[in-house]
This record gives sequence, C-alpha cells and structure tokens, in this order.
Amino acid sequence: MLGTLFKYDFREVGRTMGPLYAALVALSVVMGALLGVKGNKVYTADDALSVVLMVMMTAWLLLFVAISVIMLMLVAHNYRDTLFGSRGYLTNVLPARAAEHVADKTINGLIWATFTAFMSIVAFAMFFITVVITVVLINPAARQSLLEGLGSISLGSVFSAQSGMLGVAKCAGVAAISFLVFSASAVSWLFAGISLGSMARKHPGLAKAAAFATLALVWLLVANVLATTYTLLLLVQVAFTVVFSAMSVYVLDRHLDLE
Repeated sequence: MLGTLFKYDFREVGRTMGPLYAALVALSVVMGALLGVKGNKVYTADDALSVVLMVMMTAWLLLFVAISVIMLMLVAHNYRDTLFGSRGYLTNVLPARAAEHVADKTINGLIWATFTAFMSIVAFAMFFITVVITVVLINPAARQSLLEGLGSISLGSVFSAQSGMLGVAKCAGVAAISFLVFSASAVSWLFAGISLGSMARKHPGLAKAAAFATLALVWLLVANVLATTYTLLLLVQVAFTVVFSAMSVYVLDRHLDLE
C-alpha cells in the first residue's frame, strides 16, 4: 500500500516540478551561451545583449530560489489536502495506517528535495560547461589554449587527480548524508506543524503558524544544547524526525476531524 500511495503523490508533485526543472536547465544553457558570446566585453545599458543578459540573470537567480520554495509548497499542499483537506475523506478510507500515510509523504518530500538539489547542481554545471564550449568555439586563442592544456596532461597528474578525488568523494558523501538527514527533519517538521494546526476548529491558519514557530523553537533550542559535535547534531536531527513524524501519526490516529 505504501508503494501505491507514494506513486500518486510523486506524480502529483512531478507534474509541476518536472517542467520547472526543464526550464531551469534550459535557461542555464541559454545563459551560458550568451555569456560565452559576450565574453569580456564591457556591460553597458546601451548594449542590447548586456540588457538581455542582466534580465535573464535575474530571472535565472529568482528561478533557483523559487524552485525550492515551490517544491516545499507543493509537498505541504499535497500533505494537507490529501489528509486534512478536500480529499481527506477519500484518502483516509483507504486500507492504510496513519504511519504509512506519514511515511509516504515524508519519503515523497525527501525525494523531491533531493531532486531539487541535484537539478540545481546540474543547472550550474550546464551553465559553466556551455560557457566554456561557447568560448572555445568562437575564440581561436581559447581553443588553442585548451588543446595545449589537454596535451600537457601527464600520467602522474592523472594519478594525483585521482587521489584528490578520493577526498572530494568523502566530502561529497558527508554532504549528501547531511542533506538527507536535515531534509527529512525539515519535511517532518512541516508535516507536524500542519497536523497540529489542523486540530484547531477556529483559525486553523493561525494555529498552524503557532505550531510551526513552537516546534521550530524547541527544535533549535534542543539542537543548540545537545549537538556539541557534528555526529550528535545528525543524531538530534534523526531524533526530531522521529518525534515530528510521531506527532503527525498521533493526530491522524486520534484527532483527525474532517468536518
């Protein structure tokens, strides 16, 4: 049942996030090509290409920020609407326990947070790769320099680079684990706030805001006191993920009211 729930939730968020990811990558490639064409020329307000670049750069940066915000809003809306909103009756008559619903939504949110981070990295990479390719194609001096640089690569430098890559891989692994742990705690905090706020019959919006603020305050205070090392910090985040998820399960099991 968990797989079936996840499939529909994943598709619902993906209908919006997929086109946004495509737009981000496409805009990154266009930005890289234009910047490569522009090169080191002076940017002036009278230069049409400069104006286009400045406008597109602004849109590009805004899209980077907006895509994460939209992802969180979609995940939160999906949780609220399917469990406490207009589709709550249909969802809660399914043969699935409250814990399965919370696990499904949390996994869905975690995967989309990971996708968003990954696509942001891909967009940056495509931007820089496109800049380099464009410069090399239109600038003979840059092309000659690149060919000379490739020709001077020795076997020793390759092995040296490989040893350096091991350190980079370890750092990337730590960063990936940290991202997953913190994302899971953030998503579970979001769901716990929605769940607790939904218990209020009057002013549910205000109740949710108060729940978010209270949970965040407790979360930060406890982490500040207990997380004396980075390992303890990760363990605290895992503990809060469990606690926040338990709160959501408790509300769904004992205090769900769809009136």
